[in-house]
Amino acid sequence: MQKNAMVSFKELCGLTPAANMKQCILTVSTWQMNSERALRLTMIQTSRTLIESADVVHSKLTQAQRAGLDFHEDLHRIGVKEGLKGRKLQKAMESYAWNITVLKIGR
Repeated sequence: MQKNAMVSFKELCGLTPAANMKQCILTVSTWQMNSERALRLTMIQTSRTLIESADVVHSKLTQAQRAGLDFHEDLHRIGVKEGLKGRKLQKAMESYAWNITVLKIGR
C-alpha cells in the first residue's frame, strides 16, 4: 500500500515511478514558490486596480444613494399613481423605508 501511495505521489508530481522522494519534494517546492509569486503578483495587480478605480466606484455609489433617497421623497405619490392603496401602499412604504435606513447608515 505504501508503495502504491509513493507511485501515485510521483505521478502527481509529474515524475516517473523511478524518481526518488527528494526529486518529488524539489518539484513540489518549485511549484509552491512559483505559485506564491504568481499569487502575490495577482494580489498586487488586483489591489492596484481597486485603488485606481476607487474614486469612480465611490462616485457611482454616491449617485445611486442620492437617487434612492430622492425617490423616497416621491414614493407615496408614485405608489398612489400606480394604484397602490391601503395595506399594499403601507407595505411598500415600510419596505422602502427599511432600504433607505440601510442607505442612510452608509452616509
